[in-house]
Amino acid sequence: MNKQLDKKGFTIIEVVLVLAIAGLIFLMVFVALPSLQRGQANSQRQQDLSRISVQLVNSTQSSRGAIPKTQDALFNFVKNYLGKDATNTGVAGGEYVDPSGVPYTLRFETAPQVLGDIGYYPASECMTEGANQDNGGVQSAAPRSFALTVALDGQTVPYCVDS
Repeated sequence: MNKQLDKKGFTIIEVVLVLAIAGLIFLMVFVALPSLQRGQANSQRQQDLSRISVQLVNSTQSSRGAIPKTQDALFNFVKNYLGKDATNTGVAGGEYVDPSGVPYTLRFETAPQVLGDIGYYPASECMTEGANQDNGGVQSAAPRSFALTVALDGQTVPYCVDS
């Protein structure tokens, strides 16, 4: 007599299949997570650059249209509008901190090389990737009061805001 026993449980194939599917899901999450974090940090940098631009416009309006045109004037702007910078190095204080934890540093007419650096260009326009290099990489349009650039994680061309 061939009697089948009523067995309860999973076969080894079912267990392996479930583990393989779970592994694929974890793999997709771990691949997508760094790019999501980078995108969030870059978005924060763009928002911070816009906030600094607003402070620069406020500074310009309170000084009757005069924008900082020297390194010392830029240091005074940082000290008076972005927090206490007693050492005159352009390092912003208070709430102006890069998502990496480094305070933003404004550099006069210097392209941002590392995260947390902000380039400041008086009487300039934003540089664009496809701009005419004979013109210094600056798009020809109406003159602007200033331009601010910040390095973004994973991108070669800095993000730019102009007045």
